[in-house]
Amino acid sequence: MSTLLRTALQAAAILALFVLVAQLPPPLAAQQVTESAYARAEQFLPWNAARLMSGDQVVPEFFDGDRFWFRSRTGSGHEFVVVDPGAVTR
Repeated sequence: MSTLLRTALQAAAILALFVLVAQLPPPLAAQQVTESAYARAEQFLPWNAARLMSGDQVVPEFFDGDRFWFRSRTGSGHEFVVVDPGAVTR
């Protein structure tokens, strides 16, 4: 195959690909987002969703051997929990 023919085929392939891509619908990101949809999505950002969760973080502080305590977030504030694994108590 000659170099000229190969170059012409490559140019035709590129042109065909360009025409095909131009016919595709716009991506979802290019579509309009309504204000209400944006506000709903905003509710699930980490700083807004954090108030909807409780008991999601436990940082144990050990004392007296294997006993430990931790602070847990609840729906109405915080609670302090002391755990004694030897006595199986919380």
